[in-house]
Amino acid sequence: CGNPEAPSCESDEADPTRIFSSPAVFQGNVYIGHTPDGANGYRGGIVALDATTGALRRRFEVDPVLDASGNPVPGPGQNRGCGPVWSSAAVDERNRLVFFGTGDCGFDAPPPYHEAILALQAGSLELRWAFRPRTSDACDFDLGASPNIIDLGGNRWVGEGGKDGTYYVLNRLTRSPGGQLVWNANVVFGGFSGGFIGSTAFDGRRVYGGTAFGELGNPNGVCDPNDPRDTPLQQPTMHAFDPAARTVAWEENGGPALGASSVANGVIFVGTPAPPSLRAFDAQSGTLLRQIPMPGAVNSSAALVGDRLFVGSGNSESGAGGGVHALRLPSLR
Repeated sequence: CGNPEAPSCESDEADPTRIFSSPAVFQGNVYIGHTPDGANGYRGGIVALDATTGALRRRFEVDPVLDASGNPVPGPGQNRGCGPVWSSAAVDERNRLVFFGTGDCGFDAPPPYHEAILALQAGSLELRWAFRPRTSDACDFDLGASPNIIDLGGNRWVGEGGKDGTYYVLNRLTRSPGGQLVWNANVVFGGFSGGFIGSTAFDGRRVYGGTAFGELGNPNGVCDPNDPRDTPLQQPTMHAFDPAARTVAWEENGGPALGASSVANGVIFVGTPAPPSLRAFDAQSGTLLRQIPMPGAVNSSAALVGDRLFVGSGNSESGAGGGVHALRLPSLR
């Protein structure tokens, strides 16, 4: 629940806490983020649950009032309901580290943990470091996608794309409390409904991911009218990064991506709501191999099992084309 210090926590029918992500399971714990959807008096964060019983073991709050053990933090704390965690965890099993991205329900992103990439010790949820790309934010640049564990040569990195249209690569074993940036690449302006909302995929060499609309739906129009890149619809929408070479390997235009990308056997799969379809790209060149029409917007990631692909379609906004689909994969190349 969003206010665990309250006696009525578990029976509070007004509690707006929601979970948008999939759980990560490691060494008997289930790690999952949650969001209070901006409701004052409730707090988002990360919990570690007993995998057998479901009992709460530890909790890390983005708007900290309680520490991971449930004790009050020094000082007044924050309790404004703006510390969401939408993404699934990435787990470094060898070093027992859990990584999450965080957002902010407003446009100010106060310290210390809003709009950040967090490294927590597995089990205890003690903070190892918190990387914040900027000290303040007026453009809704959340970090809502899931991180990637990146091992290349002797490098032990973690990467994540943000709604600012930037992919960040960090030294995941750093001892610096503020994290250690290795490299980053900005590919679009991002904004209210833009940048990396869906999570990226790593195939052992490159990172692949799609970016969303841009400023479409922003009640203020755009964030920075003086920047020609800040538009309702932003291109390109598909990107490949080579972290070892510190380059953007390729980019392609097309429909926006809200769901996570998947990669297998040299092919990237990513859905789009406009036009409703599932796209397949060649991982090496970025060539569009196939665009498969779907009955509704594809905001889910594709799950690949053997020669079959499973994907969901439809959303509450369009109200049509909802379902789960199983496709037999043809030869795409």
